Amino acid sequence: MAKHNKQRSLGTYAARQVGDSLIITVPATAGVTAGTRFELTVNGNGDLTYHRVKSNPWTDGTYANID
Repeated sequence: MAKHNKQRSLGTYAARQVGDSLIITVPATAGVTAGTRFELTVNGNGDLTYHRVKSNPWTDGTYANID
């Protein structure tokens, strides 16, 4: 089965300071829900890339009530 990896631009966003962290907005049109985990990588040019972390039902609580 082929994996579809179409990219689309969702806009341009500036990093903003909140406490000791920098925040980059994720627009609602991205379809991301609060609590979704991402891995952040940075390449040699300083470009940031976020990848959704696949959930593991054994560690994320999905199977918490299964013996």
